[in-house]
Amino acid sequence: MRFAYLLALAACGRLGFDPHRDANDAAPDVAPGTPLTTTLPDGGQIDFINVSLAHPWYAVSHAGAAFRSDDHMTWVACGARFTTQISALDTGVVYAGGADTAVSMDNCATWMPLGAGQFTEGVGNHNSVIYALLDTGLRTWNGSAWTTVTTPLDGARFKSFSAFAGSVFLIGTGNGLLHSGNGVTWTAVTSLPSLNVVDVAASTMHTYAISAASGASNGAISCSDGAATTWSTCSTIGGTAVAVDPTNDLHAFAAIYDNLLETTDAFQSAQFDQRGGAMGYAVVHDVRFNVDGTTIATTDRGIYVTAHNTINWQPAFTGLSAWTVNDIAIAGDDVYIATTGGVLSGRRGQPYTHSFAGMSPNTINNATVVAPDGTIVSVGRHIWTSTDHGATWSMSMNIGSADGYRAFSALVDGTRVWAGTGNSIYVADAPYTTWTPHAIGHRVNALVRTGARLWAGTDVGVLASDDDGMTWQPSGTVSLFVDSLALLPDGSLAAGTVMGLAISDPTRTTWMTRSPGVVDVRHIAVAGDAIVVATPVGIYASHDQGVTWTPGASGDFNTVVIDSADGQLVIGTNGAGLLETPIP
Repeated sequence: MRFAYLLALAACGRLGFDPHRDANDAAPDVAPGTPLTTTLPDGGQIDFINVSLAHPWYAVSHAGAAFRSDDHMTWVACGARFTTQISALDTGVVYAGGADTAVSMDNCATWMPLGAGQFTEGVGNHNSVIYALLDTGLRTWNGSAWTTVTTPLDGARFKSFSAFAGSVFLIGTGNGLLHSGNGVTWTAVTSLPSLNVVDVAASTMHTYAISAASGASNGAISCSDGAATTWSTCSTIGGTAVAVDPTNDLHAFAAIYDNLLETTDAFQSAQFDQRGGAMGYAVVHDVRFNVDGTTIATTDRGIYVTAHNTINWQPAFTGLSAWTVNDIAIAGDDVYIATTGGVLSGRRGQPYTHSFAGMSPNTINNATVVAPDGTIVSVGRHIWTSTDHGATWSMSMNIGSADGYRAFSALVDGTRVWAGTGNSIYVADAPYTTWTPHAIGHRVNALVRTGARLWAGTDVGVLASDDDGMTWQPSGTVSLFVDSLALLPDGSLAAGTVMGLAISDPTRTTWMTRSPGVVDVRHIAVAGDAIVVATPVGIYASHDQGVTWTPGASGDFNTVVIDSADGQLVIGTNGAGLLETPIP
């Protein structure tokens, strides 16, 4: 989902234009040479939250950063460590999952590993017993030592935990569901429509489990009574989270990918589209009820709260910095940042505005380009266009099941715009409201044009077309999953793959491995003699056509561009916003 189209734009001389700003614009022109700002608005992708009525809340971002909120509105960063889930006690003691289970005695300011010895997917607590959900099973911590708890699903990845009144315990695993009446002796449930159970919710009369989609199933929501022994399918659509109202366990929410479901009768019926208020169409990752019935949801744009029995969701994410940046487009002084929660737009040196008005049913954006007439085209869950600097958007192409519900790449080619999806390439001319499909049969992650030839980086390698996408053929020996493509100054083509970097000869007929020694080259940028790649472990640069590589900033990075104002790298991270560093 990361792309090299910016380099193609630079090769065509399209990065330096300012197509639709003038003296009457509200935003004044910026001084020449003003660098980009890397400060993004509050918010970002939050995957998990732990809530309490009278004590701090704890949230975990997509990048594994933990945050604490004492007033349930403003947030501060916890001590640094990679975190998956958090469980907080009323005493202020906080437990966290991750590479090892850890404990904090100072409200998450500092952490001490507890030596569980395994990656910990999640943590839960009940009656002062801590449950560590490992990648192979279950352990409990009594305050001084670990006990391994044997279950029928040992070896599976344990993912979620819920307990009620000391008599109903549920654990969701990658191979099914576990239930217990005491938290010690467990029984497996493996007759569910989908066994990848990602979240569970226990209560007195009604219990719920939600499983994720797979190649063989759409996932499901499963329901049971308070004993949690016999389960039935109450929805044939799965998702990411389920929560039960502690004041009425007939009432529950379920996050199901592009939607949010609510039921008041234990899923005998359910109402879709329960996102509202300021939340808009953000994808929901986690849902929790407070003991007063207040509902809290984590999304691609931050954390939202709504009062009991309403869906007037309001933001509660001041201080959060957790944006997942998939792409950065620069047109003159205008900057557009594609994120999982919409597009952030701004001008050099000025604050960014969070733009998602008109984007539905979710706001995942994977790539953004600016056409010569100033139209902004952003692709992700659908193809959207904006003619007002990204303030509002119109859906110009509905990406459906035939294209895997996603577009991943975009390219400006003269006055045309191309978009690559899960199965096709679409092309449109101004005003970019009508898109013509060309089937390719593969996921298209990157697009580059060289003369009459169109190149596609796909899930089966580099493909080429000499008839504007009508037919395609493999190119050379690059047959791996390709994340990114870039045209180098000497005419060579660079392909970032899941196994490193490949560079062709200047005629683009033969390929050689020129890898920096890391897998998954997600994005490629070029500045002078420097080839810069963004990877899941950091930035690498080569000044000799990929023969040797110098490491730069470390981190989980999706994209990188060169800021022409100061020559610095501007890096889009996977869950931590923007970063600026020199070229190594």
